[in-house]
Amino acid sequence: MRCTAYCTANSYKISQMHRDWKEKHKVTFFREVIHLPLSGGDVYCFAFGSVVFWNLSKTDEEKFLEKISKYAEGSIKEFETDIFTFSYGKKNEIHLDTIVLADTKSILAKLAISYGIAQSSKLSVFEQRTEQTIQKTEYIPQSLEKTGKIPLSRRKISQMIGRLMIERNMVNLHSNILDTPDFFWEQPKFEPLYQMTIHDQDITDRIEILNKRLDIMRDLFGLLGNEINHSHASTLEWIIIILIFIEVLLTLTFELFLKL
Repeated sequence: MRCTAYCTANSYKISQMHRDWKEKHKVTFFREVIHLPLSGGDVYCFAFGSVVFWNLSKTDEEKFLEKISKYAEGSIKEFETDIFTFSYGKKNEIHLDTIVLADTKSILAKLAISYGIAQSSKLSVFEQRTEQTIQKTEYIPQSLEKTGKIPLSRRKISQMIGRLMIERNMVNLHSNILDTPDFFWEQPKFEPLYQMTIHDQDITDRIEILNKRLDIMRDLFGLLGNEINHSHASTLEWIIIILIFIEVLLTLTFELFLKL
């Protein structure tokens, strides 16, 4: 059977989603997650912009994603998709793209795994954005090494700093979603399923790598900031030199005029 995770938005208006659906559908609200039985399967919508489907066709998934697009804040055009297969067996297992569940009816067991899969999907968005930003700016330190200069105007450098800050702040602002969810304080017996999932998805190691990449971006902030300061100081020096030159020229002209 099919299990998929999508990260299609920065966030979803979960509370509004719940208000709109609770009269028409059998929805369950778990703080930042909504569970909805659909077409013989299960859907979990997360406030941080991820959706996990269990046992739905690709067509049904796409229809549902289109349906909830009005609740999205900051839609992601090239969204992340993770595809798994799942079955039922004697014990809970997850390895690479295969999930085995021991309980055929527990929506909480699926929720525990969905949390890990959803976080992995969200982390993929952060990784992709950070990688794209680094690729777009990697020529800057290379140019500085070769020529001793950054081939950008002060305005372009300021715009670059702005873009870097937006990307870095976006990751930092939402980094708390990668922490262990509060749900497991209330349902501790399901936390091993969650921990098993995030271990399989290498989330801890990926977060560490992401943080290192964010440090690279931070260093680039400093590099660009220093370039702006240097450029500004150099401009001021030239302004002072020109003003002194004008002052000397005017003084000489005035003295010459008096002699005449």
